[in-house]
Amino acid sequence: MGRAIIDSHSRLVGFLDYDEAQNAVWVKGILQHVILTTRVPKEKGYVNFDVSNTRSKITPTLQDGKVHIAVRLTGFGIVRENNTPLDLSQAANLQRVQDAFDTSTAQAAKDVILKVQKQYGLDIFGFGEAIHRKYPRQSRAMKNDWEKQFASAEVTVSAHLNVRRVGLTGPPLQLPRSEIKE
Repeated sequence: MGRAIIDSHSRLVGFLDYDEAQNAVWVKGILQHVILTTRVPKEKGYVNFDVSNTRSKITPTLQDGKVHIAVRLTGFGIVRENNTPLDLSQAANLQRVQDAFDTSTAQAAKDVILKVQKQYGLDIFGFGEAIHRKYPRQSRAMKNDWEKQFASAEVTVSAHLNVRRVGLTGPPLQLPRSEIKE
């Protein structure tokens, strides 16, 4: 199940699928909990991460009449499953997993922001509100033209997810061929 995108005249303009909607809600700052799955580069298998205490910080800047938005996503949680060959009790491997989640989370959020900017041109993330809080005078001047400003705004996304604990780890269990009943 995803989310509908509705314009200011209460007209349906599009949809976001489940993952896109989840990332949009995280960017907006109202997501509380999410379960993420990603691959670690150069490794086989996946890692599953149960993230809580998710936060979003939106920092707008205005330079030469152009809007720049920096989004920082944070959270911490537990690795629920690791079926890669990495031993997550080693700090270097745990850092590789965190980096993989940071990269995939930032890219997924950036993708949904770009989709909304290019296809719908509606600020569903609250970027305009963040600009109004930081630059109230300039935001009043942009109010009538905000959809165009939003659609052309330069957005950067970074993520910092912190693994607090590690649950089930290691490759999937393999029974010896002699014990497998067919």
